[in-house]
Amino acid sequence: MKQPLGIIAIALSLLTGAALSSYAQTYSAEACLDSARVAAAADRHADAIRWYHRAIARDSALASQLNLELGHQYTWADKPDSAIGFYRAHLAAHPDDIDGEIGLGRAQAWAGHLKDAIATYRAALPHAGDREDRCASVWRARRAGAMIMKRRSAITKPCSRTIRRISTRGWGRPR
Repeated sequence: MKQPLGIIAIALSLLTGAALSSYAQTYSAEACLDSARVAAAADRHADAIRWYHRAIARDSALASQLNLELGHQYTWADKPDSAIGFYRAHLAAHPDDIDGEIGLGRAQAWAGHLKDAIATYRAALPHAGDREDRCASVWRARRAGAMIMKRRSAITKPCSRTIRRISTRGWGRPR
């Protein structure tokens, strides 16, 4: 009589363990995602990146949903070259997302790809719509790119005529 009960107990523990493991896997991905967002809000970008990748490792379906957030975190962690790939992946799925376009332009500017950044900002302007805050965001992002060019010019001395042209044109200012 003991053996059938032992087999039943083992079967029940295996079934219960599988169900709990499945639940823990989902919970763990959500917990990692929550930790990533808390770290991001506290400007702990390297920690946020690690937590985002842990969440994706536990639930691969999150990968496509987190491209924009990872792009932001890599940008603010001063890894703009890495951020560019995440922004492009996000924009492949959401081509008219103004936040993705501004983020891509910012990452390109911070990585020193200034011509690409200007082209990205120009492409973003028609998608900004009539909302003033969106247009102002594009304008501020472009001005930030121009300011980066000015800062880098003090170090590398590129053609100052190009810098003046970009910083005085005011591309993307709200009309």
